[in-house]
Amino acid sequence: MRNIVLLFTLCSFFKIQAQSDISSDINKLNQYSFEIENVNYTDINISFDDTAKKVLKKGKEATKQLIESIENEDKLIAIHLMLTKIWCSNKLSNIKTQYIYDIEDVDEGEIIKEVYTINKLVFIKDIENNTYQISKSSVGKIKEYWRKLTNI
Repeated sequence: MRNIVLLFTLCSFFKIQAQSDISSDINKLNQYSFEIENVNYTDINISFDDTAKKVLKKGKEATKQLIESIENEDKLIAIHLMLTKIWCSNKLSNIKTQYIYDIEDVDEGEIIKEVYTINKLVFIKDIENNTYQISKSSVGKIKEYWRKLTNI
């Protein structure tokens, strides 16, 4: 009986530790935890930094904690892309992209913004500042989308 209690205690400890590790890694996520690379304006590759890869290795086990952190606008896009990879990776290959050009420099055709639609989330990349923007209304909608899809 004592061995069973000890085993249960150890299992609980390791589960709590694993959840703590996931939370710690999720806290480190931000809008630079991923990169979207346009290849010849036709193919798009999405890559993740080492911290995001650690969370992705946990797979669906990390879902609840990812969804709990999705309201943080600095993490939202990275978390959305990660959840998409975990739950419906086929949608990462169905990316819509629009380009916004500098109208003062039409001859040069310089792209100043890229607008992405990935799995129901629309966001804008400001090329000059290398930052991402999303609408405030998207935050709640995306959180609700993931809660319904994952039953969390």
